[in-house]
Amino acid sequence: MAIKDSRLVYHLAAVMRDTVFESSHLNNVQTTINLLNGIFQHDSVRRFVNVSSFVVYSNMNLHRGALLDETCEREPDPVGRGDAYCNSKILQEDWVVNKCKQHGLSHVIVRPAIVYGPDHEVFIGWLADQKISVRSGCLCILAVQIYSRFPMLIIVPRQ
Repeated sequence: MAIKDSRLVYHLAAVMRDTVFESSHLNNVQTTINLLNGIFQHDSVRRFVNVSSFVVYSNMNLHRGALLDETCEREPDPVGRGDAYCNSKILQEDWVVNKCKQHGLSHVIVRPAIVYGPDHEVFIGWLADQKISVRSGCLCILAVQIYSRFPMLIIVPRQ
């Protein structure tokens, strides 16, 4: 098992365009559960980085033209909103936080707005549905190629 001698596990895997709740749960939540169960069988992993999504933030309580950012609350009812992906990412985050705390595994959740990699188009379909403006002039768009260097910014504990 590749996890056996790893000190850091960086989990960046998801099916974003899935609209069926059951398969979205299987692809985005169950795979994370399986991965963490494998991690908990070994003592080597010291840090778990889970890449979630900006889609978990809610614009329900924002005024027209307000900024949607990381200070916004998480979506309170993704099932009622009919968003299978958002629901699966919220469930995934909750599972990661609870199980990592239970097992004493240091963890962090990163929520980029857009993720893309080689030979992939940038997927911004969900963003087009938002009825808000992003006034900051900055939207978190990260290329998968830079993720290999990015964790060092978020995983090095203060000395």
